[in-house]
Amino acid sequence: MVLVARAPATVWEVSRSERGVIRNLEKKPAFVNHYSFHIIDQVFGYVTIKMSGHPPSSARVILNGHENVACQATVPGIAFGKERNCFTGVPDPAGRAEIADTLSREG
Repeated sequence: MVLVARAPATVWEVSRSERGVIRNLEKKPAFVNHYSFHIIDQVFGYVTIKMSGHPPSSARVILNGHENVACQATVPGIAFGKERNCFTGVPDPAGRAEIADTLSREG
């Protein structure tokens, strides 16, 4: 799913002469389109990628930690109960904690 929303960003206003030569560059705040790409991945879980449609654009990757832990826990067969974005039952808390700790490891 792709969503579009307007959000503040810094843009450049360019003033040109009649011959097309740039006379002035000015930074200005403006509302521009930002796009959110929502992805459900078997390895990472629910991932959102947000980016501006106006240069200079950057992208932000947002990983839902609970969804990622749930996806990673199914590989070794760690049991858990989950309702929406909440763990409701964890028979093996040490195993789940070990997987959750991988989210904050360097590298």
